[in-house]
Amino acid sequence: YKPKQVKGPLPVIIFHPGGGLALDMSELHTHICMTLCDTAKAAVVCIQPPLSPEHKLPLILDLAYDTTKHYYQHANKYGFLANKLII
Repeated sequence: YKPKQVKGPLPVIIFHPGGGLALDMSELHTHICMTLCDTAKAAVVCIQPPLSPEHKLPLILDLAYDTTKHYYQHANKYGFLANKLII
């Protein structure tokens, strides 16, 4: 998600939603991410984790770490400011 009418590289919020890894709450997360984006004037990346019971720890934590690391390392590619990344 990117804020409207904001140009240039943006701070970025990496949002790891809750839900106990058992609930698909993507509709609620969309509202939260859009609100964060518009309020903070920052890009928001919402990580949708795989749901349990098929996916268990530590796989879910590894995916969260790897995804966050990817956006940090490739911030310029996405128009993000790597030094202004919030998790």
